[in-house]
Amino acid sequence: MRIYRLLNREVQRSALILLAMSISTLAATHEGYTSPTSTHGFSVSGELLYPPSFTQFDAASSSAPGSCDIRLATPTTFDNLNPWIIKGRRAPGVFEFLYDSLLAPSVDEFEAGYGLIATSVLVSDDNRSATFTLHADARFHDGHPITASDVVFTANTMRPVARPFWRTLLKDTIVEALSERVVRVTFQGRSKPADILSFGTLPILPEHYWSSRRFGDVVTDIPLGSGPYKISEVELGQSIKFERIDDHWAQDLPSRKGRYDFKTITYTYISENATRYLSFLRGDLDQIGVEDLRQWDSYRSYDPVKQDLVKVIEVPAWWPMGMNGFFFNMRDARFQDRRVREALASLVPFDWVNKTQLFSAYERTSSYFGNTGYEASSPPTVDEQSWMDGFRDHFPDAAFSEAWRPQDASASTKESLAHALALFEQAGWHYDESSARLVNTKDNRPLDIVILASTTTQDKIFGAWQNLLSRIGIDVTLQRIDPSSFQERYQTGDFEMTYRFYIPPLHPGAEQITQWGSQRLQDEGVQTIFGIDNAAIDDALMKLANAETGSERTEAARHLDRALQWGLYAIPTYQNRQVRTAYWVHRIAPPTVMPRVGGGTGFWTCVTADNTNE
Repeated sequence: MRIYRLLNREVQRSALILLAMSISTLAATHEGYTSPTSTHGFSVSGELLYPPSFTQFDAASSSAPGSCDIRLATPTTFDNLNPWIIKGRRAPGVFEFLYDSLLAPSVDEFEAGYGLIATSVLVSDDNRSATFTLHADARFHDGHPITASDVVFTANTMRPVARPFWRTLLKDTIVEALSERVVRVTFQGRSKPADILSFGTLPILPEHYWSSRRFGDVVTDIPLGSGPYKISEVELGQSIKFERIDDHWAQDLPSRKGRYDFKTITYTYISENATRYLSFLRGDLDQIGVEDLRQWDSYRSYDPVKQDLVKVIEVPAWWPMGMNGFFFNMRDARFQDRRVREALASLVPFDWVNKTQLFSAYERTSSYFGNTGYEASSPPTVDEQSWMDGFRDHFPDAAFSEAWRPQDASASTKESLAHALALFEQAGWHYDESSARLVNTKDNRPLDIVILASTTTQDKIFGAWQNLLSRIGIDVTLQRIDPSSFQERYQTGDFEMTYRFYIPPLHPGAEQITQWGSQRLQDEGVQTIFGIDNAAIDDALMKLANAETGSERTEAARHLDRALQWGLYAIPTYQNRQVRTAYWVHRIAPPTVMPRVGGGTGFWTCVTADNTNE
């Protein structure tokens, strides 16, 4: 995953969901405190790290904004400058830099945010509404003030056409302008601080600009923004350049002071890992993510590496890590028998691939809510067993006493192949000696599988898995297509299997229904992606959607995770819990105090004589 870059692209959408409830009063230390009223910030827990008197985040720079430029690479092409809709391929950087939101995510604590467009937020006692007072100086890039009417317009505009997360959040909300600078959001029928948190991350759209345009369409003209940068140049599919707004209205706010040091930020499309590495070592890029350690190690004889002109830093993953792997389309009759899915999954030799090809730098994915408190990583409790007992057809006996772990074929290939063949035979498939193929016992149809993908990330583990499958007569191929075509086919379920990175939100809720729920749970006109139809999963989803407390959400999410794990709806691959970034040490520098959350976006600085951080 390309997550810890200076200007991190994908995972920032998860990071920007980390806000919520409120606080006020005393304490100029970082010891946390609570208050029933809200002023400068909002936290799901009701406890904030920074007091009302704080002047900037700990990771922020104390020097004036720099004047250097930074050049980055993006591995995917793009044709859309609107990242809040599904259509098209979104451009890098737009999500992070073009629009401001009511609250700015805290970089040192989960589930918290501090005033940005909003100077204060007041939450009702039942957590069903929040009232935001807007900053009098808040402006769009054309100088037009940001008002409560823009917030109302944003909610009404995004509700029918935005990405599923935002549509779900806004579905049952009432957003009202109480005055020019005061806006209230009310959540009908539910009481979740996390929803208030998420509402605070909405990009506030300029009504005077978007009212004459179609927000749900792919955007190719440079849109009007309000954030710390504007788009100054763009060549669709190739490059995009952001230019810092000097004298930005929010630059001295505590949530913004000492950030965004680079005068310009340029992303250039470079699809291949090797080309990106060589461009970086040639000096054409200032920073890259290092994902393939074996490939990076092959460049150790290059002068920039030998002379320590470039440096690699590692930061532990802070974000939720979901399921990376090969997902089944459950509408395919061949995969509806769990034994078929188990047999296929049992032949992945992850340990061998990790050791021989990946420098032992990865670990196996095992949860849909990894690296969060919602992960079902331990054997079930008595209460969980009681819930599972109502779905005996779904959970095998082992599930009641063990935590689920993916099978691995590395230790004994012979035993793994024999085990897989036995499962296939139980499910109505057998190995035909004459054709050397695994065929269906009823109609002699061979088992051929096409896996839809748009990346090369899975290639190493796929090759090893493909080799073992071929030894028992299964032909599995990878169909790699461009990201735009992939997204269209993925959303319509037009695949047999597909390779996906599923990254869950920090606070899973009703949006999980679209991902995993049966067709019975979907809104009219919505088709499920994977075609899963399972009573245990549906029950967990409804409990999750209706959870009103943190403990209820945790219990429901763990039920869902356990049901998905034991259902074997995906064949897990691997993930990296250490994010590595390479950079030129004489050009840019990481923050002296690394943020605990968010990967450091906006906190890197231009190198001067005083901040080499060496």
